[in-house]
Amino acid sequence: MQRVRVFGKKIASSFNYVTGSWMSGRFAEAASGAVQCQMMDMTYPGVVPMHKVNFDAKTEYDMIQNYKILQEVFNKLKIEKPLEVNRLVKGRPLDNLEFLQWLKRYCDSVNGGIMNEYGSSSVFVFSF
Repeated sequence: MQRVRVFGKKIASSFNYVTGSWMSGRFAEAASGAVQCQMMDMTYPGVVPMHKVNFDAKTEYDMIQNYKILQEVFNKLKIEKPLEVNRLVKGRPLDNLEFLQWLKRYCDSVNGGIMNEYGSSSVFVFSF
């Protein structure tokens, strides 16, 4: 359990850097899908329609809309990772941690593990 906690803190730190906000490491906080959209926007600038992302999503319906945006981006980029939206929007920590771990590894593989400064024209502050 300690390894998961330590790795979780590293992932939270990466997301905090990208989003310019504070994520405590409670991965249920990432259930809205907005953080994942920001990660993809950082990795592929301009591909994610950030103006459509709901950063205040609290209901499952609003969260699902964010995941639809993410799925469209995955389809456009031919990323074959299935999004288990029904599980992710429930906010279960393990489900969200596993997806965030995969997304972090994917983004690192694309950009060589280098966290570039997030320079989207539509930078949002994501608050939990």
